[in-house]
Amino acid sequence: MGSNSYRGRKTKRISSKAIEKDPEHKIPGQNHKKSLYKKCQEKPLSLQILESRWKLFGHILRRHRDIPANKATRAYFIQCGKNHRGRPRTTLPTVLNRDLALIDHEIRLHSSHELDKITALAQDRGQWHEMTAKIERAAEALQTENWDAPRH
Repeated sequence: MGSNSYRGRKTKRISSKAIEKDPEHKIPGQNHKKSLYKKCQEKPLSLQILESRWKLFGHILRRHRDIPANKATRAYFIQCGKNHRGRPRTTLPTVLNRDLALIDHEIRLHSSHELDKITALAQDRGQWHEMTAKIERAAEALQTENWDAPRH
């Protein structure tokens, strides 16, 4: 299940439809989604999922290396050298790496060595929170930029 999956697009569309049905927020010349999210003090579902994904990932990285989630994460990078035919699979590490690409951060998530760097970063909750906040702001800016783009 990736962020570009059918289920993710459908969920986004359902939440967008709910917003569009509210006639009070259809102001001519303004993006009603932006104004409604601001009025309700809420974020789009995709941003809430992004935030939850990074909170959980940080929590897992701060835990002991012998828990199943950490073992599975490390095993992924051992197996990831094997090439498969077809489109690359959308996995949690690929989605996290795409999120990291939103900010100009020197760390990427391509190998177990880089996973160790991210694990060390996660141990300092202040730094971790700062990095995840940057990712969230970049994703939000990208999303609102897409809202303002002209529709064809």
